[in-house]
Amino acid sequence: MEATCVTHIGICVRDMDKSLAFYRDALGMNVLGDKATDPTEGGRLHNYKRKRKTRRWVSLSYAESTTPTLTLTSHPG
Repeated sequence: MEATCVTHIGICVRDMDKSLAFYRDALGMNVLGDKATDPTEGGRLHNYKRKRKTRRWVSLSYAESTTPTLTLTSHPG
């Protein structure tokens, strides 16, 4: 199967506020969405060493369109 596009790049970050200060404030990216989700949404629980209770998801982009985006995730607590 050939790849036809890139929809997003996902990065798990340790400190969401510091990461947002870089991507949003320093690089000028726009926040398209910011929400708390169940850790099973969009993730694979078997990849985690410890159980996660919450997951914060932030989607950023330079354009007004939704693709491609940079998706940051963190697991508070």
